[in-house]
Amino acid sequence: MLRVAQLSAIVLALYVGTAHGLTVDEVVTPQYVNNHKDTISVSATPSDDLIEFSVTLILKDYQYAVLNTVVSDGKRTLSKNHTSVFSRIPKATFRLSVPRDLVATSTFSVAACTFVQRENGMRTPIPGTINYMIQIQEFVPRLSPDRQ
Repeated sequence: MLRVAQLSAIVLALYVGTAHGLTVDEVVTPQYVNNHKDTISVSATPSDDLIEFSVTLILKDYQYAVLNTVVSDGKRTLSKNHTSVFSRIPKATFRLSVPRDLVATSTFSVAACTFVQRENGMRTPIPGTINYMIQIQEFVPRLSPDRQ
């Protein structure tokens, strides 16, 4: 009986001592943006042969965010970029231009995590991340046939 109690105590100590984080993937479409205006905004503007994207993440207190971009032609990766920001300002805006013909095969996501303030004033990240997976092709405005 004592061995079972000791084993249970060891298992419990290992479990409690382990930090569990959760990553949540949010698929961001125009409808998602309309329903979450206090969290994120996305816009796309045609410019010559490029589509210029602007993604604004509305931050709550201190946040760490990473923009992950992959430009691909469907067969190979042409460009990969990771831009990070640690901010306590209310908004973080990321901008990216993608050739019109590569929008459908390219990906654009922003991962964000929050910090809490400890008693000593230091900030500590909370385990877990929200990964905003932006469906960039859904934000491209419809163009007249001569502009496509």
